[in-house]
Amino acid sequence: MQSSAASDRFPANRKDGSQSGVFGKAFKLLGNVFFGNEEPEAKTAQDSAAFQREHEIASLKARASRQQELLSSAAEFNRLMNNTEGFEATVELVLRYIESQVGATDVTLFLLDERSGQHQAAARLIESELKFRDEIDLLGIRGLLEIENDECVVSKQILQANLYTISLAANRRNIGALRIVVPHSDSGEEIRENLDILEHMKALFALSLTKVILRQKSTTDQLTELRNKAYFTEFLTEAFKDAKLGKTAIGLLMIDIDKFKAVNDTYGHLSGDIILREVGKILRNHGEKNEAETFRYGGEELNLVLTRGKVTIEEMRKIAEDIRAEVQRTAFFSDKGELVPCTLSIGVSVYDEPMTSKEELYTRADECVYAAKNGGRNMVVCYGPELEKLRAEALPKQHGRRKKDGTGAKSRAAAKKTAKK
Repeated sequence: MQSSAASDRFPANRKDGSQSGVFGKAFKLLGNVFFGNEEPEAKTAQDSAAFQREHEIASLKARASRQQELLSSAAEFNRLMNNTEGFEATVELVLRYIESQVGATDVTLFLLDERSGQHQAAARLIESELKFRDEIDLLGIRGLLEIENDECVVSKQILQANLYTISLAANRRNIGALRIVVPHSDSGEEIRENLDILEHMKALFALSLTKVILRQKSTTDQLTELRNKAYFTEFLTEAFKDAKLGKTAIGLLMIDIDKFKAVNDTYGHLSGDIILREVGKILRNHGEKNEAETFRYGGEELNLVLTRGKVTIEEMRKIAEDIRAEVQRTAFFSDKGELVPCTLSIGVSVYDEPMTSKEELYTRADECVYAAKNGGRNMVVCYGPELEKLRAEALPKQHGRRKKDGTGAKSRAAAKKTAKK
């Protein structure tokens, strides 16, 4: 009866029992509210909104967790950096950290050359293989380094990869850039995460690299890129202390470019610089090959120091001969393209127990260079029986010369200076 009365009262109701019109819609809405009879579309929309909220909350939690990981990672990086010394070791730590954090397949460090104003490749980690300076294959790198903004990390797509470029600056001074290649991903979230990591760490990268760059500049000869005299003295002092404690052995090469004064006088000082630079490059390559330190002591005098558990005079002679032979067969040219002859005289000494100071090690090598000069130049002389034999052979000649020209009163230093010209 009630239902019939309802029908009579609301004639807009349809015969099939469904409702239409304003009142029907109102009753349907009230029924949905009170009895939860939602339409499928409304329920889907509500579920979608709930899912979206849950997704956003999960994303925020993940982001917070990621930030915590970044802080922990930065702290660990800083700890490792505090225990790392030297340019190459520091650069390797930075590049391998980037490789591990963003999955990079190619990370190249460019340093700003203050003289040319250009970025020059200093190190490259590609497919986990690390190379420095002259070993770097620049194919595919030249022209791809673009520093668009000193304040941020730049990201763009190249071929099948994502490229990130970081401009490195410390104390508002640009020192270089990092070029980072990561396998391509369409995930915007992944790209944002990589950007977060690099943005978060770039200041630490710059400070760490600036520290070692300044240290390297203060201890490096700018012409030859070998270590300078100050660092040679420091290095040899520490090596000698370790040798006295039985922690290491020392081998020293003293290298002198023959008739270098004549090169400067004949071809000019610019050509002399070219020769020094090229010989320095050869010496540096042999140093890296033998894991030895190389130095420019001053003028045309260069040094190589090998420190390891055991060093023999024969091993040092082999290194010296390899260097001498390569310089002899290398064609050197003046700034005007003229062929310039170049050879080396090399003295060899190694640490032994009776030594009381590093100066003794150095003096022995110096005496060997002096003997090589008097023996005809372009040769290697080792301290010991070989040196004594050369001295014995030279005595009659020197005695005859002194009688003839009256130079017996000349100091040994003066004679040595004449021989080394």
